[in-house]
Amino acid sequence: CRKTIDSNTWKDEKFIEQTKKALRLLRNKSPGTYKNLVLKRLRCIRFYKASYVNGSGEFRVSSITAFFSLRWYAATIVHEAYHLELNARGLVPFGTSAELKCIKVQIRVGLRIGLRKRGRGSIERLKSLDGTHWKSRDRNSR
Repeated sequence: CRKTIDSNTWKDEKFIEQTKKALRLLRNKSPGTYKNLVLKRLRCIRFYKASYVNGSGEFRVSSITAFFSLRWYAATIVHEAYHLELNARGLVPFGTSAELKCIKVQIRVGLRIGLRKRGRGSIERLKSLDGTHWKSRDRNSR
């Protein structure tokens, strides 16, 4: 897909609507990040069984990520786009160090878009991560 939102599951309309809402939230509350990172780096957002971005700019999104909360989803879109930004800068885009950089950007935008301070899917949770969660089987849990 090219600059699209794609889904081929029973949740097609719900997923597409949730993704549009997350993108609108970013566009309205963090326009610089939306324009200079999300639009610049992500080529496609597609519903999938796990959440991750691939090297071609396709963000595959699980239902856990997309539907946990709108603000969490929006902040995760930024996180994944930043992996691509690191790659574009010639830096290692994956691994613990990269995760910590992406989390920092995710926290920054999370504060701008109103991500809650405490609890699951929160700023507090993001700050508690040590960058190794990507190794876990349960990495898609909030």
